[in-house]
Amino acid sequence: MKYSTVEDVLASFPHPILPTLEGEPDYQTIHATRKFLQANSRAIDTHLGGGTLGHLGLIVSDAAYSNIAPPTAEEPTFWVTPNAPGRAPAETDGTAAQLSAARHLWEEDVQTYRTCTSVQQALKKQIIGVFEPMYLEILNDNMVGYANISARDMLDHLFETYGNITAVDLEVNFEHMRRSWDPNQPVESLFKHIQDCADYSEAGGVPIGPSQQINVGYAKIFATGQFMSACRRWNEKTAADKTWTHFKSHFAAAHRQHKQMKGETAAHAGFHSANAAMVQTEDHMAEATIGALANLATATAADRGVVAALTQANSRLVKQLEETSTELRELKALFHQDRRDRRGPRTLAASTNNYCWTHGYKVGKTHTSQTCNTRGPGHKAEATRDNNMGGSQTNKD
Repeated sequence: MKYSTVEDVLASFPHPILPTLEGEPDYQTIHATRKFLQANSRAIDTHLGGGTLGHLGLIVSDAAYSNIAPPTAEEPTFWVTPNAPGRAPAETDGTAAQLSAARHLWEEDVQTYRTCTSVQQALKKQIIGVFEPMYLEILNDNMVGYANISARDMLDHLFETYGNITAVDLEVNFEHMRRSWDPNQPVESLFKHIQDCADYSEAGGVPIGPSQQINVGYAKIFATGQFMSACRRWNEKTAADKTWTHFKSHFAAAHRQHKQMKGETAAHAGFHSANAAMVQTEDHMAEATIGALANLATATAADRGVVAALTQANSRLVKQLEETSTELRELKALFHQDRRDRRGPRTLAASTNNYCWTHGYKVGKTHTSQTCNTRGPGHKAEATRDNNMGGSQTNKD
């Protein structure tokens, strides 16, 4: 289908009109908007980026796209936004068939470029319609507006400026993603929980790839001790088959089968069937444990990037806290010194060394003619106990 205008694209979106937001955005509202935009971008077909995810590459990061797009010839699939194809090929060199083929390819490139550009403009129009202009104003050029800004640029700006995701938030999110799963709950809740945590981490600048999502999901399913056969079959798959999409379909089927068998056991089999199921579980436990350890080892390797990023972010945070603490200590010391100075000299035992031209001989340990902050008329800063220069004689004896 050809999309001649932005309006044609908008009319083909599954979500042509998005909810508007009043007030300052936050992570939840930005994330919800991005979900709508992802669905809309996927709805417009293209051969770009492997040809299976529509124009999703206009919304998600390059790393995220290559992680979810099906690989070609065991190589990652990347999204590349096309440039304008330029003028039509000259019809001077080559046979008529060659010229016709070149013309046809150029026309396809033109159509691909125009469609992609229209989708980009439609997505940007939706973002501008959701958020109040002031929250995107920094991207709005005085001469060309948002012409040189992509939809992804707008989302990145909103997440970075208003997402409010700190290094501590990312670490808590990472731990939250690993929390145990109750197999009595729908397995889809497990998949959604992991995906939501991955989306949050990506918004915070520390992407969690599909391989890591798979490893976390596998560890949580294995930990229940109820899906050993499914875990064993998963470990037997080739690396090319171990995608996040295949993982979800594989264990969704295993979960459905488990529920069915559990219901039949409760209704008909009684204790003996339960005992047989336990024996079967024990038969597969050793083999599945080996697979689990292999997956956890892979997870450890995959985690290193996230942990390194978190460690670096935490180091920056600790350094900032130390600098702030130092500044607060210095300000506190200055505050207390200022209070002492404003009160004037305390009534202290006469110092054996200090003297103040204005206040005399009974002054504090740090109070002298030089350091006095409440000096009287004609005060002489050079005056000492030995040479009071005609200053105060108070408390001399």
